[in-house]
Amino acid sequence: MIAASDMPLPAPRAGRVRLALTRGPVPEGALRLTLTGRAAELALPSGLRSPAGPDAAAAWAFLRRLGLWVVLTGPQARIGVSGRLAAQVVQAALALRSMGVAQEDVAAALDGLGLRMSLNAVGSDTPKTGRFMGSEEIRDRILGAMANEGARLVQTGVIATAEEVDLVAIHGLGLRRDLGGPMHHGDAKGMLILRRDLTRWQEDAPIWAPAPALDAFVSLGRGFAGAVRIR
Repeated sequence: MIAASDMPLPAPRAGRVRLALTRGPVPEGALRLTLTGRAAELALPSGLRSPAGPDAAAAWAFLRRLGLWVVLTGPQARIGVSGRLAAQVVQAALALRSMGVAQEDVAAALDGLGLRMSLNAVGSDTPKTGRFMGSEEIRDRILGAMANEGARLVQTGVIATAEEVDLVAIHGLGLRRDLGGPMHHGDAKGMLILRRDLTRWQEDAPIWAPAPALDAFVSLGRGFAGAVRIR
């Protein structure tokens, strides 16, 4: 799949482009548009693997002119890349709470990451047995869960590059820019260390079980190379 950053900015053209901003069924041939924050995801129709067509290029150009960060994806679930990353954040928070980590500590870590998500679904009752965990480890576990999902997204071709996963995390979910994104964080930590940590953490909850996609990245002997370009 061609990365959105590699696409030229075409001149405006006559005609219409079919975009479906909906969580329901997408009309045949339409591009699914998922908007989260300042990130716009253009999901290709089923059966279409190349974003080089005029409709995708025109939609991409239109959204860029609106000041949005655009990524092109393969056909995917209705929640988009941003939804899949956000789901991992929520599941990691749930796991931390079930382990006995105080809700205020989890909330403070999320706020420190720039991920201002409601913890209502996580629950407010303090577990009978509390467990202290430093803010750095809480953040690492949340970012690790996101990077794990990002590896799945890239390997399965839902999104072209790890860089674009970071773009969605930063401009869509609000992750702090200076962190570079979950994939960049994984690169900075080191792939072997990230996999080691996930393997250790999966004893606490399956959310941290290393994805087979992560093993594939490790076996290739290269990192995610996912630092997002910040303008």
